[in-house]
Amino acid sequence: EASVQVYDNVFTPLACDALSSLALEHRERANGSSSLFYRSSDKPYTALECAIDSVLSALEEDDAEVVEYWSRHEYVNIDA
Repeated sequence: EASVQVYDNVFTPLACDALSSLALEHRERANGSSSLFYRSSDKPYTALECAIDSVLSALEEDDAEVVEYWSRHEYVNIDA
């Protein structure tokens, strides 16, 4: 059975502000749709995808080839 783990302070407050802006831009570009990227690809990642990949690489617990992500128009608290 898979479990959810939460990590605090992964990014600095300044990086969080930048990632928030990037997520807002993604939300507008994706128009509510999810996005995929391939971690083994030679294609350049967006800055947001680089941040996601860096966390997954640092955790060394996720070796998935494909990553799906999305941005929402409003904040929704999801209980773990």
